[in-house]
Amino acid sequence: MVARLGVFVPEVPIPHTGEAPLRHNCCMTDLLDEKIPWRGCGPLSPLYDEALTWAASMHRDQLRKNTRVAYIAHLVAVSSLVLEDDGTETEAIAGLLHDAIEDCGSHVESVLRQRFGDAVVDIVVECSDAAPAYGEPKAPWPVRKQAYVDHLRRTATDSALRVSAADKLHNARATLGDLRESKGGTWMPHNACHHQSLWYYQAISDVVTTRLPASRTGAELAKVVTELYEQTKGGIKQPAEASAFVPACQADPQCTTAAKVS
Repeated sequence: MVARLGVFVPEVPIPHTGEAPLRHNCCMTDLLDEKIPWRGCGPLSPLYDEALTWAASMHRDQLRKNTRVAYIAHLVAVSSLVLEDDGTETEAIAGLLHDAIEDCGSHVESVLRQRFGDAVVDIVVECSDAAPAYGEPKAPWPVRKQAYVDHLRRTATDSALRVSAADKLHNARATLGDLRESKGGTWMPHNACHHQSLWYYQAISDVVTTRLPASRTGAELAKVVTELYEQTKGGIKQPAEASAFVPACQADPQCTTAAKVS
């Protein structure tokens, strides 16, 4: 065991014998046409395994909001969605590490660059809406999310958009599940009111749909966002596109019960 970033990460030797015949774990592969390019980046390297270990260690004590679900479940889900969306291994590793700087602090960036390289960490930086110094608080939610959306709209790389889409899809699915279980369309306590959260999801969905029209994740995110509008108490009408700026928390009873804007 070695101490990394304040946590202990096991150093496990991973046997690697080089190239091996590809094996498919699906009966449908028998129907694949060799002339049609296969989707996906192929087998993953040991670096992916190490990134998974690092992600689990760095987020060891975190849980998903309003649940007892270990946070690693979200990171693995995001990485999986990236791979299923024809992402590269670099993007998939960034999916595992996408919250590392935001949640652990800016000091981890240089360590991640040394171990996983600039290509991975550049994506992680793009997907971070905050990079607080160790022990320092994050900026208020509206400030962080406005800057994040502005970056995606103007200068984000395709790789950052793919990882961000996977991140937001997994979060949006969880929110939609909560709304369905509530049977009243009331949002769970969050860092923003539901008007602001809906704006945030749609703003990112709009960018991904435009920039990555072939993205499966982007297409599903658009559908889930529409369902979020439909399921939210009060019947909020979905606009054709998100406004330029994050809306103010409205004088709505649900805003005061389901939001604690910080």
